Amino acid sequence: MQVFITARHCEISQTFRDRITSEVEKLTKIFERINRVEIIVSEDSGVSQVEINFTVNQQAFNAKGQGASHQLAFDIALEKAERQLRKFKGKLVGRRAIAAKEDQTGN
Repeated sequence: MQVFITARHCEISQTFRDRITSEVEKLTKIFERINRVEIIVSEDSGVSQVEINFTVNQQAFNAKGQGASHQLAFDIALEKAERQLRKFKGKLVGRRAIAAKEDQTGN
């Protein structure tokens, strides 16, 4: 999995970059086929924003978070990304289960 971190209009520390990388790599526990992850950290008028963009099986996902600090905004965006990924995986697993059930019944 490729992880790209971009800071716009702000500076982020190496420890925060390491935390971002380690937390994002945990997404592979939910779904293994994550190809590329882009994290954009920005600050506008004192509000920190984090945007997480990633692709799975050529399906694009986007999660945004805003907060008083970069860490808080990242946590919010990561929760949204996890929720989207779990929902996507559930749809795939559900389709497979339905298809297998139909094959067994002969429909």
